[in-house]
Amino acid sequence: MANCRCGNRLDSKGYCHECQQYDTSHKINDFFERRCGICKKLFKNLSFYMDHLESHPLCELCKERFISEKALNEHFESYHKCSICSEYFPFVSEHVVWSHPYCEFCKERFLTRDIFKEHMNAHPKCGHCGENFRDKVKLVIHIEEM
Repeated sequence: MANCRCGNRLDSKGYCHECQQYDTSHKINDFFERRCGICKKLFKNLSFYMDHLESHPLCELCKERFISEKALNEHFESYHKCSICSEYFPFVSEHVVWSHPYCEFCKERFLTRDIFKEHMNAHPKCGHCGENFRDKVKLVIHIEEM
């Protein structure tokens, strides 16, 4: 096994745990063989492999790499774009839950809290307890059961 410039041994992938980096200054072709997980190209040199990985486009939001700019753009639109407000987020599902109010009656999410409040006015409200209902029929049933 090869040693790092700092004197510590490199692991089987050419990584020095002391320096916390890959050491590409040594010829480590004797034991290195790695296939790119993105495009499946095979490398027998760590330095070339690391340079190659950098050639794949990187999603700045989730740090995943892609085979092409087109694939990155498709990923970006599919996984990071909010379908409600059209903005981009690392975790769209979290954004939707926290930023777009949900109407339990209609099963819809709304762009803003103001729009949601306006929408809720369309659902009848009980004058006694203040609870909203899906429609007038449900409100009448509720009042009759009181």
